[in-house]
Amino acid sequence: MRRECAQLARQLEAAFAVIYLPCNLEDTSARNALRSEAERVPQEVLNRMAARLEPPDPSKHAWERSTVTLPIEELPSPSNVWTGVWEAILRAWGPPLPRAVPTEPRGPATAASATAAHEADLRSRRAIAAAVAFVTTREGKAAAAGRLNAARRKLLARLQKDEEWRDSAAELADFEQLCKDVATE
Repeated sequence: MRRECAQLARQLEAAFAVIYLPCNLEDTSARNALRSEAERVPQEVLNRMAARLEPPDPSKHAWERSTVTLPIEELPSPSNVWTGVWEAILRAWGPPLPRAVPTEPRGPATAASATAAHEADLRSRRAIAAAVAFVTTREGKAAAAGRLNAARRKLLARLQKDEEWRDSAAELADFEQLCKDVATE
């Protein structure tokens, strides 16, 4: 989601910043337990979201260089929390992201190839989600997701080179089998 927001900011030549409020699962669970029953988030949801969270990594993604990290325990009192957040945002905001450098045109994309590309992307994402759901440890989930996402990027790059999408079904079937194999390792 952050990447899509950064791309939109780049297209609109708008300033962009990521605000990251790290909080460990134990503290989150403790605060959640203080809520009324009607407002409480189920623990399974907290666990799942904690496992899926990818903290910003400015060394990995250039568009995350303007990340503002505000540890919850360092924020001012609840009555002044937004003042601290806004001060941090204004320090990090900076100039708009530069426009993306245009790439070499690949020729006209057909509606069929765009649809096939989208379908391959969706199917591969679903296969990864299903595989990672079977992994029991947080470290195992992260390793499986990393490995499968790298394979997914390679698959989509290969398929995008083949504008006719001749062998996409076979390639996707192979990828889905890889996901099943990783899930049962």
